[in-house]
Amino acid sequence: MDDSRTENLFGELLASANLEAFLDAHGLETPSLADYLQGELRKRGLKQSEVLKRAQIEQTFGWYVFNGQRGMGRDNVLKLSFGMGFDTRHANRALQAAGANALYPKNRRDAIIIYCLEHGYSLRQANDVLYTFGEECL
Repeated sequence: MDDSRTENLFGELLASANLEAFLDAHGLETPSLADYLQGELRKRGLKQSEVLKRAQIEQTFGWYVFNGQRGMGRDNVLKLSFGMGFDTRHANRALQAAGANALYPKNRRDAIIIYCLEHGYSLRQANDVLYTFGEECL
């Protein structure tokens, strides 16, 4: 969503007399993690098995997550974000869909992860940087 659309939506929300009608009119539901990931797989033309391999996530566990049968913790969502080639915006959407906290640039570890996502690092490269700076690897 671009900034002008966000500002327009914000203004419309504040002017709305009925919150439920506003939410319904704009389809502002948070997708499940499985729905979000499946949609991104399609958009990006990726294969689930390749993403899980790049994310260093066991295939069976990943299959359950992609099919909505299992949830996933924050670090695993971040690993998947690297496997999917997400930038910070997409990683935060995945985190939101998983019910986890968004990346926060004032947090040292999160700042490193944001930097790595934005610069297209692989999971292995990101873990090397985290390790170098004394932070817990993903």
